[in-house]
Amino acid sequence: MRLLAAHATKFRGMYALLLLLFASTAAAKSYEVEFVLTLDPKTRDIAGEIRLGKGAERLIALNLDANPERYSQFSVSSGELKLADGRAIWSPEGKGVLRYRAKVDELRGRGRYRSRFADDWAIFRADRVIPGVKVRSRPGSRSISHLRVHTPAKWRQDTPYPSVADGRYRVDIPERRFDRPVGWMIAGRIGIRRDTVAGVEISIAAPVGRDVRRMDVMTLLGHTMPETKRAFGKLPEKILLVFGPEPMWRGGLSAPHSLYLHADRPLVSQNATSTLLHELVHVITRVRGKSDRDDWIAEGLAEYYSLQLLLRSGGITQSRYDKGIGFQQRWGKAVKSLRSKRSRGPITARAVVLMAAVDEEIRELSNDEHSLDDLIRHFKNNSREVSTKAFIAYADRLAGAEVTALRTPLLD
Repeated sequence: MRLLAAHATKFRGMYALLLLLFASTAAAKSYEVEFVLTLDPKTRDIAGEIRLGKGAERLIALNLDANPERYSQFSVSSGELKLADGRAIWSPEGKGVLRYRAKVDELRGRGRYRSRFADDWAIFRADRVIPGVKVRSRPGSRSISHLRVHTPAKWRQDTPYPSVADGRYRVDIPERRFDRPVGWMIAGRIGIRRDTVAGVEISIAAPVGRDVRRMDVMTLLGHTMPETKRAFGKLPEKILLVFGPEPMWRGGLSAPHSLYLHADRPLVSQNATSTLLHELVHVITRVRGKSDRDDWIAEGLAEYYSLQLLLRSGGITQSRYDKGIGFQQRWGKAVKSLRSKRSRGPITARAVVLMAAVDEEIRELSNDEHSLDDLIRHFKNNSREVSTKAFIAYADRLAGAEVTALRTPLLD
């Protein structure tokens, strides 16, 4: 026994040493990046900075989006900067700062904004004010990234990222080597309601003085998030929900770890679907079509699960759920094909009916061992870009036989 204990102690020591060596190697190949956004209410735009810190000598070049309709006034504190063909190519010499200005206001159509800098608030996506970038670096390099946001006095702010010391947010995107902030952000005279639901930090933010029922939203999520976790598995550490007033776009838009919803949208519609839960499914699964003609998959799943999550949580009865599916069936009755460039309205409705049939058939053929939940978890945890062919193939695999619902002219 003493010999075994000695071996165990020795093994633990070696394991700890290996972890230390691994951590040291990873740290040696990392470089620090801080993204700084300063909101300017006078010009209603943003002064942006990309600051390179410790380990910056591992970077060879940053090739940034410099679309003049969105970005301007590029400059660097060190190294060489070239501007050409809508790109800004920065070849840094170790530590340094790249500065630029970013436009915030962005129309989506019919006088509605998808991003807006108003008198006392601003709602925008981080990836629309921080340029997209292609990074050349030494092999194995990756960033340790933080975000800092400066606002006028008495303004508040929130982002999709957890806050850390010194007023910064830690940006960690495991699938990327260069962690550039993405997702919805809000700042200004805003009200924020926070809570932890199903292990997720939920933050609900909107400009003050608007009729945003933050506790209604939190209550709905309190019922549905546990079911969301059962359906899809691991959830994000934090999800930011931004509610926008006029003249923001009157709909919902999802992004990584965050979503936007117009303040006037009902939490649950008369047809028993929920725009909030629809966008939440997009946020959590991040499943999307591999091509334009595969858009029916993501949109059909999001709308189908907006019904399912309400049913599973007891928010609606089975009878109300059945009526909701019946509504979708009638709305999409005239649809001949789901393989459209954009899945909207009747096409999405017809996709919902197909998803319900697929789920039922997988359960039946697998003797309730598998369901559509398993299919979504597979793509969520592997390749999030899903083709119609791959969707059919994995459904068949789960069912153990051909899913006849997917042998339809709708998918030709």
